[in-house]
Amino acid sequence: MTLPFACDDVASPSEAELKELIQFAHKLADASGAAILPFFRTANGMEDKVGKAGYDPVTEGDRAGERAIRALIEEFRPDDGIFGEEEGYKPGENAYTWVLDPIDGTRSFVMGRPIWGTLIGLYISLIPPLIYRTVRRA
Repeated sequence: MTLPFACDDVASPSEAELKELIQFAHKLADASGAAILPFFRTANGMEDKVGKAGYDPVTEGDRAGERAIRALIEEFRPDDGIFGEEEGYKPGENAYTWVLDPIDGTRSFVMGRPIWGTLIGLYISLIPPLIYRTVRRA
């Protein structure tokens, strides 16, 4: 697979590197799912995020999922940036930034409805993210 564009001042990843990144993203998703699923359909600590307009819940599952993903990125790809919904932005030393939403659909998660998922994206200019729906692996 040849990418149809080149990033500004950044070489597009090779096919082999892209495969490695996708495999790593699946590893992140598996770790997130393992951290989140114990909180699904349980009474877990939920609170409203401070400073947001309207009601924006966050759960222990959200936090556990993001911590699991961040730990792996920091261990195996320490130069990459991380932008997570729960813990914010950590700049990287290269052009790669992982974009994380550990539970997209927190309200559904809290209600025990299986219409939520873990979203993991890797930003390298225009490369689209991997989207992983954790609950389907339950």
